[in-house]
Amino acid sequence: MVYLLAQVRTGDSLLAGEAMGGGLSLSPIIFVLVLLLCVLAIIFIYLRRNGFQRLRKTGELDILETRPLGGRQFLLVARVGQEKFLLGVCPGRIDYLCPLNVDSDSLAPDFSEVIQKSTAAAE
Repeated sequence: MVYLLAQVRTGDSLLAGEAMGGGLSLSPIIFVLVLLLCVLAIIFIYLRRNGFQRLRKTGELDILETRPLGGRQFLLVARVGQEKFLLGVCPGRIDYLCPLNVDSDSLAPDFSEVIQKSTAAAE
């Protein structure tokens, strides 16, 4: 007890742990705590920007892709169930442009078939 009081009178730090005989310094512990807080802050910021929306997702509406057009306008591909839609978004409104569901029967498997059909129609 007398040793502790002598430490306080001389101005030595009790936090250094040398008074207890351990020799443990608090600076590595504080460094680890600050580092841990920084990592938690980075994770929170990332989840706030990206992850929380995915965690709360419960409906069938999915935004598949967006393309900016400039001036706060952009094109948006949305999916509801199995149907895909192209939407135009600008300040104050959202316009339905067209469906994006394409039947596999209407697609030509080869470009040569497209040329043959177009030349046959031209004759």
